[in-house]
Amino acid sequence: MLQTLALIGAGVVLTLSYYTQRTSPAILILWWSLSFCSLSVIYFCYSLFIYPFYVSPYRHLEAPLPNPHWLFGTYFDYNRQYYEHALDMAEKYPDKPFIRLFGLFGKDTVALLSPEAHKFVLQTRTYDYPKPILSAAYRIIIGDGIAFAEGDAHKYQRRLLSPAFSLTKVKSFLPIFIDKTTKVISQFDELVQAGPTVFKILPYFARLTLDSIGEATFGIDLNSIEDDKGELALAYTSIVAASESVLELLAFAFLPGWKYIPTPYNTKVRKAHKIFDATTQRIFQEKALNSSGGPDTEVDKAAEISKARDFLELLVKTNDLTVEQIKNQMTTILFAGHETTSGLISWSLFTLAKHIDVQEQLRAEIRAAFPDGLGEIDNAEQLDSLKYLNNVVRELLRINPPLISTTRYATRDAVVDGETIYKGTDISISIKALNYSKKLWGSDAYKFDPDRWNDRQADDAYAYLTFLQGPRICLGKSFAELEFKYVVASFVARYKFEESVENQPVNRKVLVTVQPTDGLPLRVSKAE
Repeated sequence: MLQTLALIGAGVVLTLSYYTQRTSPAILILWWSLSFCSLSVIYFCYSLFIYPFYVSPYRHLEAPLPNPHWLFGTYFDYNRQYYEHALDMAEKYPDKPFIRLFGLFGKDTVALLSPEAHKFVLQTRTYDYPKPILSAAYRIIIGDGIAFAEGDAHKYQRRLLSPAFSLTKVKSFLPIFIDKTTKVISQFDELVQAGPTVFKILPYFARLTLDSIGEATFGIDLNSIEDDKGELALAYTSIVAASESVLELLAFAFLPGWKYIPTPYNTKVRKAHKIFDATTQRIFQEKALNSSGGPDTEVDKAAEISKARDFLELLVKTNDLTVEQIKNQMTTILFAGHETTSGLISWSLFTLAKHIDVQEQLRAEIRAAFPDGLGEIDNAEQLDSLKYLNNVVRELLRINPPLISTTRYATRDAVVDGETIYKGTDISISIKALNYSKKLWGSDAYKFDPDRWNDRQADDAYAYLTFLQGPRICLGKSFAELEFKYVVASFVARYKFEESVENQPVNRKVLVTVQPTDGLPLRVSKAE
């Protein structure tokens, strides 16, 4: 449509030019300007008031929000109430492959519902469905790492990073989780020394996970648990805060060159990245790892992997990358590994606060297996041996996915589960809708029930999308699961968590991940 209007506009301008050859340049410019403005107004009105309702190829689809805003469609309404809309979609349209949404500025948008549709987009044709233009904004702020790579670049980066996230390597990081958890437990002990105390738990787990992923990434202690004013920790916090500004993200995405404008926001982001650059460069030089081009054989590579103490050391020992490339991967790993896990732990303890019986059963199992506490655990296999702990962890991950939806766009027409998705369409991956699908999980899908994992799981692997599926499945899945399992086990074994008030309200914001807006206060006490 846009190309057609451009051609019409060119024709109008040429015609006007022909009939006004003897007219002054000022008149010609006026004619051209009026033509351009008229075409822009026509296109604007067509996109907002005609195309979505009378022309769009998706106008026949079910639309859970049928009264879109004239400019923003259902974008903000849908995202503000995503939890409710996700469950509503799964409940009302169990047999639909996808339903229609109204995107920004009249953009065609659909939300996938069926496992088959998700499998097609996430696995069968992964690279035909890249992330939308907004991911370019995150790339500017966070770094051009694997999370924002597409096509061959993503395949290449995944091959580079996969050894760092192998299960064997991840298990070697258990001492880091133990050390950071022990520090936060000491802080909890002080808070509840006089008895049950209500306090915000999110800040403590945000610092715990930041120090854990920081040491696993850089091999240095950010020490934010004991001093959250450290230079590197503050720089990272600035980058995270920058990624949560919707207006600035839109500016980065749609206004070329915006990042060069010296706004206070841009200045703050640049300063934070300079600190990260300097830190990466310093560690790189201290370890003298840039002196060789990497191992010559697979045997040598395996030896380097086993000796590497952190992601940075592993990455530069086994790959010939520049400091800039490594820095981009490090900031991406930090962002992905911190934001998701800190929120996940906090929401999960909130869930357990509503299910005291599950807490008690879990605490009994952990204490029976580790009467001297989890601080003395030797290996990850000891945690894996606890059946009820594994059930609780899986169910918490199903109930509390940190990322409740993500977005792709179609680069070509394709038939998806019997319906056509056309080139240019924005696509919402409905993580929570499938995690809660009664069709896939049974009539008790909304219920928190760890025992469902004893002998029956969902009928389809794509019913569990917490870490996504396919070639773009979360690279840090094993890391996140082990850290989450150890932290939850340690705190439930030692403390009892209850709601701060009866029927405590849920206050959440949904940006990249789901975060509580109030720090998530809970009543915490020493477990008898």
